[in-house]
Amino acid sequence: MDLSNEQLRPEDLPSRDDPQMAWVEFALTFDGYKAKGSFEECASFGERTKAEWEASGKLPTNLTDLRSALFMEQRSWRHGPEEPFTDQEWRYWSALVGAVRELLPT
Repeated sequence: MDLSNEQLRPEDLPSRDDPQMAWVEFALTFDGYKAKGSFEECASFGERTKAEWEASGKLPTNLTDLRSALFMEQRSWRHGPEEPFTDQEWRYWSALVGAVRELLPT
């Protein structure tokens, strides 16, 4: 199910207590490829965003960029070994979703 930024509500976001698949499914409610114009642009953006977060803890400040980064993380996970998230992955996914939550109206 696609959810535009305008349709997105806090109750749509997964919580830490939700199973991993709820997080994966949420990431797929937004098409990062479309938002960034292509697979290549989205992949490059996702890599830069994750590297910046790992280096400084900084994340994008708008919903489109945050959701594109989360979408790209899902795609990377999907095309990897599909094992449970590592602690580092949980921290990053949680940071992205937390930043999305902060931008939504309450």
